[in-house]
Parts: sequence; structure tokens; C-alpha cells
Amino acid sequence: MIDFGCGTGRFTRFFALHHRHVVATEVTPEMLERAKSSCNDVPAEFVLTDGVAIPAASASLDGIWCCAVLRYSLFVPNPVYAEIAKEMDRVLRPGAFVVNCEMYVDVPPDVFLAGFEGAGFRTSRIFVLQRYGGRIERIFSHRLIPERWITRSAAVSAFVRSRLDSPTRNIPGLRDYLFVWQKPTRAHLDLTGERSL
Repeated sequence: MIDFGCGTGRFTRFFALHHRHVVATEVTPEMLERAKSSCNDVPAEFVLTDGVAIPAASASLDGIWCCAVLRYSLFVPNPVYAEIAKEMDRVLRPGAFVVNCEMYVDVPPDVFLAGFEGAGFRTSRIFVLQRYGGRIERIFSHRLIPERWITRSAAVSAFVRSRLDSPTRNIPGLRDYLFVWQKPTRAHLDLTGERSL
């Protein structure tokens, strides 16, 4: 699997410790060095990339993980978001997934869908993991909740949010999303030449 934009290697380490073969990619040499040093005791590969190209053969990967990375290819003067989605489609096996966590965004989730759906992916799930300043978070961060329960209350809050909150609710403010895109298991060309299931 690919940890796309691995940063300091936190997730690379997690996946490697859970018996996954991980190739961590990064565009910043300093971050890649930090990731290597924090993961020096786990089996993982580290590759400096241009932020678009993925060092893998076509249809060779079972999954791609991204965390707080893809927005930097979308909300820029020269976006390469759609190119990244096409490259991810190229390297994934049919039926494989891209799982993307975007944090601290103030846009509706559909802004993130067009590039991946245009590349042929199916949007499998969208979760709202956090709404900053939301009612659920205020309840679970109340001053009467002991500090030692903060991690547990954050987990409960995320669970409740993922079950009850709709990504399409138009509420202003920052939020964290989890997107799950799946590469179709089989595709064919219809009469117009467009790819379909």
C-alpha cells in the first residue's frame, strides 16, 4: 500500500506495524527524512516524489492512504488534484480503495469528489469526523469530564459524528472528512466511449 504524502511517518508506522507492506511517498525531503528516522525499526520504503507520480506498476496496489494532503493539490493556483486521482487509478488494482482524511476544511464534501469520480472512482463513503465548535464536541469536551477521559470522549464523539452527521448538512465552520473511493472491479466502454460499470 501507499502512504501518499507520509509527512512524519505516523501512519506509515501504524500500517507497517499492522503487517502491511508500505511505500511512503513525500514531496519534502526534510519530512521524508523525519519519516525515515521515526520508522527506522519497521519495514517500510520511503520515496521522494513530485507529488503526482506514484512509484508502482499499473494495477499493482491494494490501497492508498492520504491524510491532510490532497487539499494542497486542489486549493492552489495550478491544481493537480485530477492528475493525482488519475495516477491513483492507474496504480490500484480493480476493487481497491483510496482512503483520504481531509482536516480543517470549510468547503462542502462534493468539492473533493469531481477529481476522483472523473478518474473513474466510485465514491463509496463520506464521513464527517469532526465539526469544530459543534454541539457533540462541546458536550464531550465539557469541563466536568475528567482529563483522563479526553481520548475516550474524542473517540466517542467521532463515532457518534460518523453515525449521525450528514456530510451534506450546510453548517458553516471547519470540519474533518473521511472519503473512501473505490476503483471499479470491472469497467467497460459504453456506446459513447465513456467508461461505466
